[in-house]
Amino acid sequence: MFSSQEVRLAQLTNKCEETDLEFYILEAGEILGISSIFPTNERNPKRILEYVLAQLFEFKKLGQDADVNEAIMYDVGDAEEGEEEQMFSDLEEYDDL
Repeated sequence: MFSSQEVRLAQLTNKCEETDLEFYILEAGEILGISSIFPTNERNPKRILEYVLAQLFEFKKLGQDADVNEAIMYDVGDAEEGEEEQMFSDLEEYDDL
């Protein structure tokens, strides 16, 4: 067990076929440490996938906050007189598209 998670997941992926999906999810959950979060009687593929999707959802949700902050950074309402022209100076380049 001296292999990294990536290597172990790659080996598991190469070993499994489509019919081994439940086994694959259980083993991947074990390799990634997800299985240990749940009690023994709840360690099943469905719970592992629920956890992964919830984590993915939270990650995506956090990523959108950065987009909002960047959009607020360029708020035209905060622009000083004359800066508005500079902010929109490249719009004419897109008129011909």
